[in-house]
Amino acid sequence: MERDAVSSWAQDVFGGAKLGDPRRTRRLVSLAAEVGRRPGGTVTATQGTSARKEGAYRFLENDRVDAEELGDAAYTSAATACAGQRLTFVVVDQTDLTFTDRKNARGLGPVITRATNLVRSVFVMNSLALDEQGVPVGLVDQQWWTRPEERTTTTNDKRPPEERESWNWVRALRATRDRFARLPKQTKPWFVMDRGGDFHGTLADALEQQTLVTIRSCYDRHIKRNGKDRWLWKTLRRQPVLGFLEVLVPRGENRPSRVARLELRAVMGKTRVRRRKGGLEEFWGELSCVRVREVDTAPSGEKPIEWKLLTTYPVKSFDDARLVLRSYT
Repeated sequence: MERDAVSSWAQDVFGGAKLGDPRRTRRLVSLAAEVGRRPGGTVTATQGTSARKEGAYRFLENDRVDAEELGDAAYTSAATACAGQRLTFVVVDQTDLTFTDRKNARGLGPVITRATNLVRSVFVMNSLALDEQGVPVGLVDQQWWTRPEERTTTTNDKRPPEERESWNWVRALRATRDRFARLPKQTKPWFVMDRGGDFHGTLADALEQQTLVTIRSCYDRHIKRNGKDRWLWKTLRRQPVLGFLEVLVPRGENRPSRVARLELRAVMGKTRVRRRKGGLEEFWGELSCVRVREVDTAPSGEKPIEWKLLTTYPVKSFDDARLVLRSYT
């Protein structure tokens, strides 16, 4: 990137940060521009002179600089870049960042395995916006948290849903949706989540707010068909084939690339999102489910692709099912 282009990018992304003093915002823009010119893993690698390094450290250590304000400026900038598009796919997924913390002094939490206290972690949920062609635009939200020291399970966790880790999927939905709602030119977000997002809070919120979501299902549910409650996945397998299409499966670890031939089936109806449990009322909503199954193209010894994609998008035809699959792929 040329110097002027980098400066313009830094101003577009961070120029709207509300840090309580315009001088701090100007410093942030300057720091971001230097990072853009000299990408590196440390402050000293990105800042060219001693004066710039000293200024960067002072900025980063300033208690009046709020990390959430920095993030909001970047997320709003990415959301603004999506304005006016008919659809914006928002891919939501979580990961964990681990650090060596021998003295437990960084305010971090245990890692997933909890096998050692020398390594600590923070969990991050990213919401990445893509345009209608699938080209990444930028992060439009980010949630982060640490896990409690005491291990909890679904059976011994007595906290209300809003205080559990799984509720971060709902927070990501709401924060991103609110950010898009403030745009002068509207775009319709379509959220895409893997199996971690198959959570009753996510689906209930999407249904109540009429939000487009596609979630790879990992839990079977009940669906009302012909006046009876039936199991969703069994019902889905019995639906007629809507059609076939081919998708390029990229090379992965111990997996060669291939063109997979996929069979699509779908069912739509009142689906039980939440059972009556822990004081919560039973919740049913109108959902579609698309079964995507690979036929005849899986290499010997490799399990064929099979996805069950829950969606709030009404699937009534092969083209509808294909659009849902496209949102996921």
